[in-house]
Amino acid sequence: MISPLLLYSTNTLLAYHINETYYRELHYVWCSAFFGADNIPSPYRPNPPSSSPQGIYETLLKAVENSDRHSEKIRLNKAGLRRGATFKHGHGDITDAQRLEILDKVRLAQFADFKPLLYVIPYALVSGILSTVPVKHRANPLSEEYIIARLPRTSFDIINL
Repeated sequence: MISPLLLYSTNTLLAYHINETYYRELHYVWCSAFFGADNIPSPYRPNPPSSSPQGIYETLLKAVENSDRHSEKIRLNKAGLRRGATFKHGHGDITDAQRLEILDKVRLAQFADFKPLLYVIPYALVSGILSTVPVKHRANPLSEEYIIARLPRTSFDIINL
């Protein structure tokens, strides 16, 4: 397979804030070589909305705009941020006071804090630090999905659609 030019990831404003403030501007991202399913040649469209940066962006944006208290995407984002704080604390990357502060921010977050942000990541800058998501963890076995556990802020741009 030819290396992609860009990778895309959708994250929330709250996740961005936490990574910038507490994790030394290193971001944990799940990303794809395709922005959305419409960008994949038919009939090869394996990235379903749950692993499509475009689908995730649109789902989060609707939840924020409609103040959807039952949004699964927002619930999952909160859970991931809490898990991340516990993980970082367990590995000594943050103090207990910082962990508690992050948990409070997640608990007290308003809908606007879950505003989606699109990260555009030049593949050449991250090819050595990304890992391919194991097939059993992908949204579709044919999906192209990657994880970058420590993406430096200097290695991506943000687009506010």
